[in-house]
Amino acid sequence: MIYRIAIALTFLLLIPGCSEPEHDGRLTRIEETIPESPEEALSCLDSINYESLTDADKQYFDFLTIKSQDKAFIRHTSDSLILKVIEREDKNTNKERYAETLYYGARVYHDLGDLPTALNYYQNALDILTEEGGDISLRGSILSQIGDLLNTLRLYEQAIPYVEEVIMADSVSKDSVNLMYDTELLGSIHLHVKNYDSAELLFNKSKEFAKRTALADTTRHNLYLAAIKYYKGQIDSALNLIRPTMLNIDSISRNTALAYACHIYRQASIPDTALMYAYELLHSKNPHNRKTGYQILLSDELKDYIPSDSIVRYACDYKDIVESYLNQNGNQAALIQNSFYNYQLHQREKIKAEAANKRLFNWLGGFLLAILILSIYVLYLKNKNKSQLVELHEAINIVNTLQRELHITRDNCNDSSGSVQISSPESAISQDRHSPNIQDLRVRLREALLSIRSMGNQSYSVSPIILESEAYEKILDYINNSSLKKYS
Repeated sequence: MIYRIAIALTFLLLIPGCSEPEHDGRLTRIEETIPESPEEALSCLDSINYESLTDADKQYFDFLTIKSQDKAFIRHTSDSLILKVIEREDKNTNKERYAETLYYGARVYHDLGDLPTALNYYQNALDILTEEGGDISLRGSILSQIGDLLNTLRLYEQAIPYVEEVIMADSVSKDSVNLMYDTELLGSIHLHVKNYDSAELLFNKSKEFAKRTALADTTRHNLYLAAIKYYKGQIDSALNLIRPTMLNIDSISRNTALAYACHIYRQASIPDTALMYAYELLHSKNPHNRKTGYQILLSDELKDYIPSDSIVRYACDYKDIVESYLNQNGNQAALIQNSFYNYQLHQREKIKAEAANKRLFNWLGGFLLAILILSIYVLYLKNKNKSQLVELHEAINIVNTLQRELHITRDNCNDSSGSVQISSPESAISQDRHSPNIQDLRVRLREALLSIRSMGNQSYSVSPIILESEAYEKILDYINNSSLKKYS
């Protein structure tokens, strides 16, 4: 009883440690608003007195702050807060929340430009969700981010499986918005590896999704389709797509659109429009694709349209940009190489861990199987031993009964003056209980049978009572079936 009470008390003490703490209701409600209105969530967080919260709620508050900022597309500028949250969540029994924390850790390092660390956090979060079978939506976000990051690092072949998996998940969950973006991402990757037919098919699919969910995004899809037509040498089709695109493209994608428009209009022998877009690239506040603007201005087809006194200046500026680009490319190549090494290292460690777990599982399974077989064998031997003991006791009782019959018959016939001393059935049973040893019982039974045999050598007639007795019939049965041979 004391043992049971101790177990029950231990179980009751462990329950609070295994359960999630009850958070401040305000924080719980704020988390529910983040997906739809992260800006409102941040405003609500600002209205809460941080110092009045418990330690658990302070941790929750910090996590919600990072999550809200990320959903509101506010660029992360420091990793100090997320590192504290990750350290505290590492001790939490809720692995799904820990995986989500690692995901936002990856988002922070993604914004900070530390792509190898971001990739590592993404992979760790994905591993936890794979083992725990957690939130499908979070898993999809992680897969999409990994694919996008690998695409940024130009690890296109490695990115494709992740994006294909998330597209499959989007299709199952019927998430049209993410299905549009992830299909577009996969199209971009195929565009980079020059799989133009696959890219075109994917961009057209993404465009169809956009028509139902985000019509404004079709302009961006037309831009990529125009690029594909340009690379495939279908300039007329490229012109038909780029013209309306340049009128509706957003500021984020405009420099990319300008670069493609320069190439398309130059190839279409429309130099004035090509020059116009090249000049816009040169004077854009966004340096992205500025190199393309100089390249177009100094090309053989357009250089004659440039004032001679400007060509030297453009050539010098172009040289500086190219040198800067090469230096940046060198750094980027080093980053890519380092990231790829870290990625491969993570994959190797993951494979090694899975192999080790599989070996451990096989060893454990084999050990348990051996224990099971041994247990069955021990039970079999124990049952066999018990059966033999029962049979030996029964045989000894029968022999004792026969001895009594023989004594009675001999006394009645007066054929002998002495008698053979054999233990009575009661004494034999009493001895067996104190020493239930098969070998001892076999010896005792053999001695009893030999004693009966020696009595049988004496000349006297067997009483019909014995011949007709049940004990005699059983003895004959034992002899005829050789049941006692195994005891001899």
